[in-house]
Amino acid sequence: MKHTYTHLGFPVLRLPINFAKALALLGGFLSVSQVALAQNENNEAVLELSPFTVDASQDQGYMASQSMAGGRLSSEIKKTGASIQVITEEFFDDIAATNINDLLQYTTSTETAGISGNFTGATFNGTSGSTDEEATRRNPSAANRIRGIAAPDRTRDFFKTEIPFDTYNTERVDINRGANSFLFGLGSPAGLINNGLAKARFNNFSELNFRIDDGGGEPSYRTNIDLNRVLAEDVLAVRVSGLYDHTKFYQRPTKRNDERIYTALTYHPFGRENKNTTIRAHYETGKIEGIPPSTLLPQENLSRFLNKPDLFPELPDVTRVMVNPVEFAREFGRNEGPYFNVETGQTLRDFEPRRTLALRFDGSGPNGINPLAVQGQIRGRDVSNGNPYFDPNNVLSPNQTYIQNGNFGPIMRLGTGNAAWLNQGFVNLDTFDFAKYNLGWDDEFLSEDFENYNVALEHVFLDNNAGISISFDKQVYDRTSYTISGTPGLAEQITLDINTHMLFPTQEGGFEPAPNPNFGRPMMMTRHFNTHVFDESTRETARATLFYKLNFAKDRDDWMKWLGNHNFTLLADREEQDLFRYGSRGSSYAGSFDPADHLTAADPTTFARNVPFIIYLGPPQLNAFNDPNFKLEDFVLTADNDYDFSYDAVVGEHDTFYWDKRAEEWKRGTFTAKEMLQRDPNLQNILIESKALNLSSEFFDGNLVVNTGYREDTVEDLANRIPPRASDRTPILDPSVFNLHNGTEQFAEAAGSIFGYGAVGFLPKSWNPMSDWMEVSVHYNESDNFVPSAGIESPLGSPLPAPTGESKDYGVTFYLFKNKVVARLNWYDSTLANRSQGGPLNQTYSDAARFLGFLNRDIQDYNAPDSDKSEYPRIEEAKQAFSEMDALLRAQGSLYQNKEISFNEDGTVSQVTENISDTSDVAAKGFEAEIILNPTNNWRIALNLAKQEAALDRFMPFLTDFYEDYYNPYVAKWGQLEFNSPAQINNPDATFSRQVDVNRFVYQTGKLQEGRPTAELRPWRFNAVTNYNFSEGRLKGFGIGGALRWQDSGVIGFPTLPGVIAGRDTFIPDIANGYQGSTETNIDAFLSYRRKLFDNKVDWRIQLNVRNINADRDDVVPLRAQPDGSFARVRSSPPRVFVLSNSFKF
Repeated sequence: MKHTYTHLGFPVLRLPINFAKALALLGGFLSVSQVALAQNENNEAVLELSPFTVDASQDQGYMASQSMAGGRLSSEIKKTGASIQVITEEFFDDIAATNINDLLQYTTSTETAGISGNFTGATFNGTSGSTDEEATRRNPSAANRIRGIAAPDRTRDFFKTEIPFDTYNTERVDINRGANSFLFGLGSPAGLINNGLAKARFNNFSELNFRIDDGGGEPSYRTNIDLNRVLAEDVLAVRVSGLYDHTKFYQRPTKRNDERIYTALTYHPFGRENKNTTIRAHYETGKIEGIPPSTLLPQENLSRFLNKPDLFPELPDVTRVMVNPVEFAREFGRNEGPYFNVETGQTLRDFEPRRTLALRFDGSGPNGINPLAVQGQIRGRDVSNGNPYFDPNNVLSPNQTYIQNGNFGPIMRLGTGNAAWLNQGFVNLDTFDFAKYNLGWDDEFLSEDFENYNVALEHVFLDNNAGISISFDKQVYDRTSYTISGTPGLAEQITLDINTHMLFPTQEGGFEPAPNPNFGRPMMMTRHFNTHVFDESTRETARATLFYKLNFAKDRDDWMKWLGNHNFTLLADREEQDLFRYGSRGSSYAGSFDPADHLTAADPTTFARNVPFIIYLGPPQLNAFNDPNFKLEDFVLTADNDYDFSYDAVVGEHDTFYWDKRAEEWKRGTFTAKEMLQRDPNLQNILIESKALNLSSEFFDGNLVVNTGYREDTVEDLANRIPPRASDRTPILDPSVFNLHNGTEQFAEAAGSIFGYGAVGFLPKSWNPMSDWMEVSVHYNESDNFVPSAGIESPLGSPLPAPTGESKDYGVTFYLFKNKVVARLNWYDSTLANRSQGGPLNQTYSDAARFLGFLNRDIQDYNAPDSDKSEYPRIEEAKQAFSEMDALLRAQGSLYQNKEISFNEDGTVSQVTENISDTSDVAAKGFEAEIILNPTNNWRIALNLAKQEAALDRFMPFLTDFYEDYYNPYVAKWGQLEFNSPAQINNPDATFSRQVDVNRFVYQTGKLQEGRPTAELRPWRFNAVTNYNFSEGRLKGFGIGGALRWQDSGVIGFPTLPGVIAGRDTFIPDIANGYQGSTETNIDAFLSYRRKLFDNKVDWRIQLNVRNINADRDDVVPLRAQPDGSFARVRSSPPRVFVLSNSFKF
């Protein structure tokens, strides 16, 4: 195995590609204009022997004999050592699958997310203890995984794509598991899923399909048509396909509306007597709109509220927490206030920081929005008796208690003292049927628009022993998404409004506490009115493929026949992709006052200007405060479809009240909520140029097949993530000023070379005494690839090495009873090296920089002429700690420059740009058995069994060095200082060490999991699909079948043990004794009937599929466990779905 990787630094040359769109469009025009005139009768099919296409007519039931996934040309699957699974049309029809999320539930070593999927694909954020599925909901077609390693690349006709595939224009799907250097030198090491698009054929046929689904909610409707016509015999054929698919999922009101049209042509320009030259083209346009379902049950702290009545032991009269936040803040100072006791015994007083202006959805105004916006928290120093504006002689630290209009952050986070505790979520459907109702209701959306043009010129010569194909492909894909829930972190948990009072305006013009009308109502607070994400991609690819066959064995009986039969393939590929990704969210702008004035936050993209939602989800439930028998399932939650969360409803001017720190009084005012661009858009041009050579050789009468391949790739990455700002600091995305040549762009280049090889050996018949009924072959394949990652930097400012993949597959295949049974047994070893790993890295550096800022602020305040020196008893320690932290961070290469560590006027750090990453490896090995059986002409069976082991390796080497060489010694020396106020009177429960422990635990957990399973990994999987068609007797025409999908239980969490890290007592995960989740079994059944209609001119088939026939809607699937083994997060189980389909072929 050879792999080299270098970073280059040469100027980039742009060579735009011009596509022959007219040819593809002409095919569509001809097909539409001529199809009505074409004859319906089938002409005799012309056998197509082009090596650049696959003849699907040779497929038998679920078994395909040919594929292009071995090396870009049509070849026998049995002669390649790579792991390739081909999904035939009959397999799709039997299981009623229409898209990738339907399909990958049934295939070997594959996982897919979604409402019927077999995993969530969720992000597990160890730093915040959260689990979220936002990424999978925004791009469900990409939420897949192979062999437990990573998501595969998706292609259409082996051109990389973002366009979701659908069976309406698909002839077959190839799944290549593991790296394949010739097929795709660049891309995901997990593998590739190729959508083989329908080709125009030289025979007339038509197909019309109608389908109705019922997943427990409203019915879904799907219609697609496929027309193929020969316009000139053996010269010109066209094909037109259309799709209208309106799917409504079980979870209301989620849905997906998919509408497309596709046209293709095949043309022999030199007439029917000379078919050596072929022009193929296709065009597709489509739009997908909908509301993506959510399978992850949300976070909650209602159970924490109910089960910990002793939250504040200093307040003995409190049974369950309810507070008057203003009086609470006035009564208690910064250090003497009551503390929350978590299970580990640690005490915390802090409330979740949230000083931004929030919109309240409580049903009291238009669109459900309360006319008066409020602060998510009231700062304690603004209402405390110790506030300098109340008593100038009693000046306290500015770090006063924050009072949240809702609940206490630490109540939700189950154990900030023990960082292993995760954010708690609902673990059943007893309180609310989250599986059936989407909390975001119908204001969330996902929209995908796309176009694809493709034209190819093929020419074969030398009696089909040589040929060339030149193809051009262009894809334009735009995706827009908006979700309410799913953002990770402490926000967006369902909680309870425990505030008995709120500040309200008085007739005299001031503000005083008054009863809170929403006291006791369940609610959810978001971080902002959520992110609107836009993804735009344009791909243009030019490709040339040349082959030459050299057969020394043909018609020879001398020594030269031993030189064998060889097929040389040369590939040249040039792909250019333009990417533009940006997002927007709700931000507050000045009306009669500046909403972020308290932070002197001029930047409109800063968190201080977020406009969160406070969403009330039920009526007041006051008995929850004093009924000791009140249980979690007694809460009444509602998904209120009268709330309007859309941008149109929430942007504009809102009334609120605010503390005027200059007039030193509360005032009523207005602010404007706007949709604001986020600060880090990504404008990018990626140019990939590839050259590859593949040699497939057969020796000894075809009993030995050797495949070798060599590939070179170069990647040029030109990116700009720093847009100019307007006078009000808003980002400007106008292409005239924000482009790839305005002076803020960054250029990087990477190159790699790859060599792969494999062999298949067949047992010669003369050596096989059972050759009349059994054929045996052994295979071996070794290959690799790499993922372009130019521009990603390490913490030291140097480029990270590109992620690489290596795969080794080996095994044996049995062909029994003249291919009625084909059993392939495969063992594999795969490695994904240098995978980008963020996790605790950015938060660790961010905390270090923030601590530097707090030290700097205290030193700056101490040195102020009017400061009270007695307020800073640890100033000398703070000065030394600042000096050492400053030196520590500067030792991290260009951290100050690349991370943009800058200081506010008050001395704190205002911004740390997180553009750095670390790496980790994933090592995977396993076993796969694929068995296809065709016992009779009427019976087909497909079985697959997979054993998977995928684990982290070499976890975060940069962060490891940072902790061991720098951070741990520093924290051991200065960790006793308070994180937020290090030079002042320290709170022992809010130290720098405790802040570090959260991220250090996440890092330590990852480090200790080297060699342990990756998230959601099921050690064993088994799938079976079968169908039997009756061809005689009283049941003639009927078919019956079913499917079984089984998943083993996987590790979902670990207990903790007392341990010591960097000289401090802490908790470490007990990796050897992980908690197991549950096994899953899903059963499908299908019944069909087929007969001829209209004098045998129409082949009619009706089929009823019942998926998940054994489903129990109360079932949930555990994903993560707390240290005590109780479930922390779960997902809803797949629903039962009925599918009734009718097809007419003629």
